[in-house]
Amino acid sequence: MKLYGFYQSSNVYRARVALNLKGLPYEDVIVNVLNGDTKTAEYQALNPQAKIPALQDGDVVVTQSLAIIEYLDEKFPDPPLLPDDSVGRARVRSISMGIVGDTFPLLPSRIRNELANELQQDEAGVRRWCHDWVCRGLATLEASLLGDPATGMYCHGDTLGMADICLASIIRVSHRYGCDLAPFPTVTAIYDRCVEMPAFEKALAQNQVDAPPDFKGW
Repeated sequence: MKLYGFYQSSNVYRARVALNLKGLPYEDVIVNVLNGDTKTAEYQALNPQAKIPALQDGDVVVTQSLAIIEYLDEKFPDPPLLPDDSVGRARVRSISMGIVGDTFPLLPSRIRNELANELQQDEAGVRRWCHDWVCRGLATLEASLLGDPATGMYCHGDTLGMADICLASIIRVSHRYGCDLAPFPTVTAIYDRCVEMPAFEKALAQNQVDAPPDFKGW
């Protein structure tokens, strides 16, 4: 398998963690979004969405991090990343989409560039935008988990899964923008359990082959 991505990408981070948890070997193919690699005809022939990640498994190409995670989970079911029951799967998908579909679309470089270039926001203004939306997303996530009897050691019960991968990705971004995590004890407790696992450590941006030597992560 080949994973097309870039060291800084939170979307690619989620796919990396899933591959690592499954113990699956894969080849990294670097797509430098800062250099416009996603806009090349070659890459868009592979992924017309012109985004990362993309997972190539033989003749199959899967895009979008959550679709990649579910593809891997169906093809390689051990260890499972989604529950067996329909209610549990729906809850895990809801939590995951709340992070990936609601918060992350407000943060990528194309949005930050729009804020800076079109709306004339300085660097502090762009950081404030990202900080505020990440904190709002974390508040929503905390409210979704706190007091729900389905929440256990992880987002859903005591088995790590797709929602926890998504949770870890938003916490990584919160470090970048200096969010105060004290108001989110449920979220941070789950994150602390996740990052004890080598699969998460191996997926960190600073541990990727294309990370600059002086990049220390967030």
